[in-house]
Amino acid sequence: MAKKNKKNKSEKSRVEVLIDALEYTHEGLADAMLQQPQLFLQAGEYHVEKMGARASAEAELKDDEAVAAQRCREEADDAGRKVTVQAVNEYVDSDDDVRRSRKAVLLAKEEELYAKYLVDSYAQRSSMLRARVQLVGAEAAKGSGFVQEALNRLGLDRLRDEVQEKFSE
Repeated sequence: MAKKNKKNKSEKSRVEVLIDALEYTHEGLADAMLQQPQLFLQAGEYHVEKMGARASAEAELKDDEAVAAQRCREEADDAGRKVTVQAVNEYVDSDDDVRRSRKAVLLAKEEELYAKYLVDSYAQRSSMLRARVQLVGAEAAKGSGFVQEALNRLGLDRLRDEVQEKFSE
């Protein structure tokens, strides 16, 4: 049991690190861009682990349900009585191992969903970082006069003025 708690503690800190790393500052944009691929992969790996944990929990639930159903039928056979499907289902539903397994499946599904949200958050972060870099680049280009020079070279500034004149009449 202590081993499981240690794993949960390290797992929780891993998630906390991923959550904390979602935020970045304007000054830390370059670092955020460099860290993004690795963090996104870590979030994806965490999601895949949680998908596997959910699948394992569901398999264990099916196994526990089968064992409980078999036990119910064997008890009925030993007593020399027939058992209905409804009685087997009620027996399975009341089995402690089945109840524990159902709770474990619900928890695993919840953790998988949160892990998916974490991956989605990193995908959104990636989009935000790209947009921020584009904005910084556009601001730098505008401030340097590069954009205006390119428009002048192509004659697009004159074209823009002509279009404005035509439609403002």
